[in-house]
Order: sequence, then C-alpha cells, then structure tokens
Amino acid sequence: MKKKLLLVFMSIVLVLLIVSPVLAASSVTITVSNTGSAYTMLPVSVPMSNSSLASGNFITASGLDVLLSGTVPCMLADTQTLFTSPIGVGANPFYYTTGNTPATSMPIIVGNGGYITYAPALVSGTNVFTLEISGYFDLSTAGNYFYAVHSGSGSYIRVQRASSTTISATLYDGTNTDVATTSAITSGDHVLQVVSDGANIIINWDGVQKASTTRTADISFYAFSSNVFMSNSLPYAHYIKLSVATVAKVWYQPVTIITGTTLPDRQGAAENGVFTFGTNPAGITTSLGALLATASSASSSATLNSPNLIPDVGLNAKITGGNEGTTFPLYPLFKSLLDDYNSMRPGSTPIPMAYFWRLVAAIIAFLFGTGVLIATKSMLYGAIAYGLGLLVPTLWLGGVFDWWVPVFYIIGAVVITMLSTKWTSSSIV
Repeated sequence: MKKKLLLVFMSIVLVLLIVSPVLAASSVTITVSNTGSAYTMLPVSVPMSNSSLASGNFITASGLDVLLSGTVPCMLADTQTLFTSPIGVGANPFYYTTGNTPATSMPIIVGNGGYITYAPALVSGTNVFTLEISGYFDLSTAGNYFYAVHSGSGSYIRVQRASSTTISATLYDGTNTDVATTSAITSGDHVLQVVSDGANIIINWDGVQKASTTRTADISFYAFSSNVFMSNSLPYAHYIKLSVATVAKVWYQPVTIITGTTLPDRQGAAENGVFTFGTNPAGITTSLGALLATASSASSSATLNSPNLIPDVGLNAKITGGNEGTTFPLYPLFKSLLDDYNSMRPGSTPIPMAYFWRLVAAIIAFLFGTGVLIATKSMLYGAIAYGLGLLVPTLWLGGVFDWWVPVFYIIGAVVITMLSTKWTSSSIV
C-alpha cells in the first residue's frame, strides 16, 4: 500500500513540476465591440480588478509585466484597464498577457473625454518654464487642447491644435497675448516642448525648433490650476514634465498600478495629479474572456507571445477533414473554448474541431485500454484494447493524427502497463 501511495504522490509532484512554470504566465482576451464608425485612435476603458490580480500574484504588484497585444499602450488602474488603439467596426480582440519582462513605466491614459487636474503654483514668480510631453498628439479635431493651465483671473498658458498640421502655444496675462505657431507637423507619437526663456516662447517638435515668438505677456505673478488631456487630444502620453526657472517641478510617468484617481508625481514635490476618467463612447462595449494559462513569454518584444499549450499541428495532419462533432455533447462549449485558444495564437495553424475530437477520442481510448489491462490483467488484451482504441478515432473521426499523438499514446500505454505490474498482487500474463 505504501508503494502505491508513493507512486501516486510522485505522479502528482511530477504534474505540478510540469504545470507550475506554465501557470506563471496568463492571458485574458478583451473584446471591444463597435456598432458605430471606425476610430483612428480611441481611448478605451475596460472594468478589471487589476488590484485583485496583483494580490493573487497573477501579475506583479506594479503591473509592469502586463502587455496588451504586445505593443498597444495600456495603463492599469485598480478597477480598470485603459488602452488606446485603432478600433474597427465589429469585434476587436486584444490580448492582456502577464509574466512578460517588466517595463520601466506605463503610459498615462485618461479614457474617452477624461482629463487630469492639479493646482500647484507652477509658474508663480517667473516667466521661465519648460513643458515637455511625449505621447500621441491628435491633430484631427479642431479645438483639441494638449495642455491648458488657467488662473482665477483668466490668464492662461495653452497648447492646442491650430490646424490639422500645426500646433500653437499661447500665453495670456489678461492684457497681452503671445502666440507661437509651428510649421507643418503630423498627428502621431511625438515629443513636444514649449519653452519660455523669459524673452521668447519656443516650440520644439521631436527636438527640432518649429516656432518662436517674443514674450510680452507677464504670467510671473499668477498661481495656476491645470487641465490636460482635454477633448481626447492626447489619447496617451509616455510622460509629462514641467520645470520652472530650470527647476524640475512635475514628472508624471506611472511605475505602478494607479490607485483611486491619484497620478503620482515622481519628481518628489508631491504635486500629484488627479484623474477624472472618461467613459467609452456610445456604440463601444467591452467584454472579458477567461484567465488562461500560457507559456511564459519573458519578453516585451513587439510580437505577442502566444499561448502554446498544444504543439502546433504538423503539415502532414489532415486537419481540414473529419467529423466536426456538431451533435456531440457540450459541442458549443468546446467550440467556444477552441476558438478563444486559436485567437490567441496569431500566425499559427488553427486547430479545427475535428482535430480536437480526435484528441478527446484518443484520451477516451487510452482510458479504455487501461481499464481493459487492469481488469483482465493481460498484456495481450490490453494491447488489443489500446490498438483498437487508437484505430477507432483514426477511421471514424477521419484523418490521421499528428506524429506526437501516437508517440505519447504508446509511451503512456507502456508506462501504465509497467505500473500495473507494481499495483497488482498477481502477475500480468
């Protein structure tokens, strides 16, 4: 009896050793359904308890090991995942994967119609400042504000879309107005700098000066509140930095899951921002699939590390033919699960239901052969049962198995036969 228990225990340990590394990485399918028009770049919010995933060790405490379809910008908050992407009409699948090589930070995303506010005295006492924003600038919509700070007296610093190919920076002190407007630029991922050196207002775009004008407005005596990310002008930002009189004051670039509505200031001056999260527009709905174990990716490359729990089907396998089993028990459930699995393996040969049923039949045949072997205590009858079991799905369900199925089947049959000699008190003949 002790020998039997030891064999069972060792088998369980072996399974755990095999499975544990796989469970270190997981994947969730996020589907964005769009019943309206296509979007070139849309911030999307998906309700998700990222804090629970972190506490359950499905993701790291910071959440920096999470990728969305490899390269889609995404920000994790405690109760939602926000990301930005082109959204077509119909169903748009995205893949939330864990266990990747941790990134150094995550982008700032406020959602559709969202914005950030704060109320420090950012430029009080000086006309010298530098604002730097790295992110996606949308020049397609009139009135888009990339950055706007306002004082109680109506003065402001404003950076906004001037046309579909230009950006303007405006300083207004209640009397004087200074406007610098860039030469031709385009929407996309860029780095914007607005610099006031005291004498001039300068706009740099990806490190190249695109505009300059003389400063006449005096904003040195105002304390400003701020609104950024207005009107979806910045679907995402890699970071936002602001220095006053050459002293760094604000640095927004999250390195952990956002808690509540606080955007931490990494500069150390505690000038934290406050999120007002947006909501998905009409016609946009989201849904989540199951959390599935995947092969560990350990990479932050641009290519999605797809789950691969089942070896790729070889070219010699007749994967297009055979019984699809539409009348078999639980067909809708298994078909849905297989479709989800195939969708997470872009670029790999999809596994059809016919092949899935052959695998199921092989497992049943293996159990049948094992049952006959143990019941009859005869290697001959066991071998016949194992052989017939493998032959039935090959002929009835159509097609042949890929090479690895019969190999593992035969190895399993031999191992079970050997173990049976230990588990039975009389010899197998």
